[in-house]
Amino acid sequence: MDKVLSLTEELLDNHPVWEWNAGHDHLQPLVLDGQVLPEDHGELHVKAACRTCCGLAVNGYVIALGEPHVVGLFVAGDEFIFNKGLPGMVAQEAKKLFVKLNVKPSSLFPLEYDTNFAWGDGTPLKGSFEERGYDVDSLPRTPTE
Repeated sequence: MDKVLSLTEELLDNHPVWEWNAGHDHLQPLVLDGQVLPEDHGELHVKAACRTCCGLAVNGYVIALGEPHVVGLFVAGDEFIFNKGLPGMVAQEAKKLFVKLNVKPSSLFPLEYDTNFAWGDGTPLKGSFEERGYDVDSLPRTPTE
């Protein structure tokens, strides 16, 4: 396998959990015995089924070190990444996703995510990704604006 720098739907279908290698220069699949996520591996990239607040189902992944701080979505061959630590990037991605999906900006968040995995204490890796770091009024009102 070539060095993986970013994930695709196909990679996640083949290996639903990924981690950075020791040199932190590429991602590698993490083989698990069951559905329990290790808590001593640092940041994990985990395949997730996502749903926008308007009910649209989208394939994606979460990046978690405990609480997920990044959600990546795959829509019609494009990837959209939402990082709670980068609100400016969230605004750009929200705008592109809004145009791609032809939905109102307020229909994107919160994003619900669910994985087939749980932490060692049994807590499932699922929840809601609330990101209000963008100004809805700055987004176009129609996909053609």
